[in-house]
Amino acid sequence: MSSISLSVFFMTVTIFSRAVRIGLWIYYDRLDSKLCDRQRVRHVYRCIKCGKLYDRRGHREVAPCPDCGFTNDRLRF
Repeated sequence: MSSISLSVFFMTVTIFSRAVRIGLWIYYDRLDSKLCDRQRVRHVYRCIKCGKLYDRRGHREVAPCPDCGFTNDRLRF
């Protein structure tokens, strides 16, 4: 059985725990930025059939009207 000093053991545990925390921080930061980008993107649509204006999140070119269900193209400004 190998023996290591107590200070080396605690230093190894400390370095390992910090590396795990930094890795998790980077992973969740990237995951959060992707989620926020998807939620932030909104497009406005105008229904040709009933005339209602509505919006949807995400990268969509067409979306159904919430009132009548008619599929409309997004407005371009």
